[in-house]
Amino acid sequence: MEYAPFGDLRYYINKGQRLNAPFPEEAVWRIFLQLAKGLGALHSNQIIHRDIKPANIFLCANDLLKIGDLGVAKALTRAQFTRTQIGTPCYMAPEVWAGKPYSYSSDLWSLGAVLYEMMTFRTPMEGRSMQV
Repeated sequence: MEYAPFGDLRYYINKGQRLNAPFPEEAVWRIFLQLAKGLGALHSNQIIHRDIKPANIFLCANDLLKIGDLGVAKALTRAQFTRTQIGTPCYMAPEVWAGKPYSYSSDLWSLGAVLYEMMTFRTPMEGRSMQV
């Protein structure tokens, strides 16, 4: 992956939280739509990312975003699911927490969690580990 001169989304969420300065709505939608298109491209190639989170979303020149850290991504065959529990707990879909396999919808849940965090500066869940 090429260098992302503007860092990652985690940095900007932390900065906004520290300064109590919410993202402009236009910026939230611009980021969200690019992420949705990026996930669509991965999914159309039968790839589940499995770790969508702000630290894996990189900001490049010209307002371009890149989804990074495909190290835990999984290429699937048709109708296959992946059971390995991996990723960042507070962005994991409920079905993954319940021990069910990852699917494309698991990535969409994580995308929604990122959207929620951009808007509220909080994750939808506070889980830090898979232990109950």
